[in-house]
Amino acid sequence: MARVHRAVAPTRPGDYQRDESWWDRLLRDDAQTRGESGPLRAVVVHDARTPVGYALYRSHRVPVADGNLRGVLDVREVAATAPAARAAVYEHLFTRDLVIRVNFEHLPVDDLLWTLAADPMRLEARPRVALWIRLVDLPGALAERSYAAPVDVVIEVTDRHAPWNQGRWRLRADRSGATCEPALDAPDLSLDAAHLGAAFLGQFTVGAKVAAGTVTEHTPGAADLLDTALRVPRAPLCGVIF
Repeated sequence: MARVHRAVAPTRPGDYQRDESWWDRLLRDDAQTRGESGPLRAVVVHDARTPVGYALYRSHRVPVADGNLRGVLDVREVAATAPAARAAVYEHLFTRDLVIRVNFEHLPVDDLLWTLAADPMRLEARPRVALWIRLVDLPGALAERSYAAPVDVVIEVTDRHAPWNQGRWRLRADRSGATCEPALDAPDLSLDAAHLGAAFLGQFTVGAKVAAGTVTEHTPGAADLLDTALRVPRAPLCGVIF
């Protein structure tokens, strides 16, 4: 499982590499951790050479209308290095005998389960916030990030908690790298650092903030250009609460 997660973590914004102490915490299986559920179990998928996917889960029983008990799986984590491996993990989880429901603690909003399900309307999703981003070193964070498309924009930032972030910054970026330096030019966008933190992960857009009136767009189209550059191929997720 550690080998699979080590390969998957760099592909998911918000995930991070784990040392042994994190795995010890995640795999803890004492009576207090279990509660009324059963023991922690793992299913691992292999190809011809190496493990390629896994799931960690517990089960508990609930009464049904006929007075009998049926199982519910509580899945703590799913990881896979390839779509076929993830599909195999889901097939195992959803074909367990006497199980009427499968609960996933954390799944990204773009998870392929929505595509794999024969009847997506039977899936119930409850949104949860898995990440809070606060840019403390705004120019450093923007310069170190990768970008999906070229962008050259001046942003005027307010920040009452980290005043060194305040001012005008010129972000120049493309697929080869980025710079973010102080600027004297008129701003294309005016926003608060809190709004930029949400867009930094690539899921929430600056354009939505413009439409809501919390970000000011001085140059028409500037928000769209920045959102295109900030786009990431996979939705962010942090599956371990800390």
